[in-house]
Amino acid sequence: MHKAIGLAMMMFCATVFAQQEEATVTKLTGTWECVTEEAAFSPRDTAEDFIIDGKMWISNGFYHGNVLHRDLYWTEDGATWTQVEGETPYDGYSEMAVYEDKVWAVKSSVWNSEDGINWSLVLDETPFGVRGYGELVVHNDQLFQLGSGRDVYSSSDGATWERVQADTGYESRSGSAVASYKGKLWVMGGGVPPRSTMSGHRRMASPGSASSSMLRGRRANGSSRQCTPTSCGFSAAMTTPTATTSRTPGTRRTE
Repeated sequence: MHKAIGLAMMMFCATVFAQQEEATVTKLTGTWECVTEEAAFSPRDTAEDFIIDGKMWISNGFYHGNVLHRDLYWTEDGATWTQVEGETPYDGYSEMAVYEDKVWAVKSSVWNSEDGINWSLVLDETPFGVRGYGELVVHNDQLFQLGSGRDVYSSSDGATWERVQADTGYESRSGSAVASYKGKLWVMGGGVPPRSTMSGHRRMASPGSASSSMLRGRRANGSSRQCTPTSCGFSAAMTTPTATTSRTPGTRRTE
């Protein structure tokens, strides 16, 4: 009896040890290599990145010198970067994602491109307007905009947006991480301070401020879109329609 118990314990310990050893073996232990010490683009945060046409791209971003960069770069190796655009047509701080073989830039307006060079205006005014650092993700074969207010919008074509959830239950926030994983949308982290301490975000998007003028994209004819309290205010509870079908198509080519 004692021998049987002892043998069972040995087998159990051996199994546990084997599982621990396997977990150790499968643990990621890769090393990082610096491919360039000084990239062609300036230091920045809140930039957007994507992969299309076999290249890595980075666009826009804010630098501590109070400069909102509106540029666009690509690279094939991470070391050599080529500037495509110095003044992108889409809104500053646009969230970007690749969907249906196009890269999409979404904020107060919607633009897309098949190659990152030629951009088309799909929608002049989105129903959610400018948000404080939300995210654009592809989920269930649709574009989703969420992570800032308490609502969630989705679109299958970038022109018509539906508010699929008016109140998610979590607090309004900015700078959160959003992902599509195992058939679900995930929202993680983000800043949720009292509104009185969010003056930095309000300055970024308040009508008439220098920052809000930099946020505006351009219409198809090249003119600036006007900033309104609805489109440029930092607001979690939007009173705009749940869907819109208005479209102002246009194209812009970067030479």
